[in-house]
Amino acid sequence: MAAKPPKRRNERLSRRKSTLIHKAHELARFCDVDVALIMRNRQTGRYFTYKL
Repeated sequence: MAAKPPKRRNERLSRRKSTLIHKAHELARFCDVDVALIMRNRQTGRYFTYKL
């Protein structure tokens, strides 16, 4: 099986990231809870944090 082109992979990961953030926001709003989301890029080691 051939590897997917980087652009397609980046688009898919971007979509998943935005969906995850959206779900966390819904959880915070509907359940009246504080939500913190931390994501780390394995290749670069860079962290993305969200506090909702």
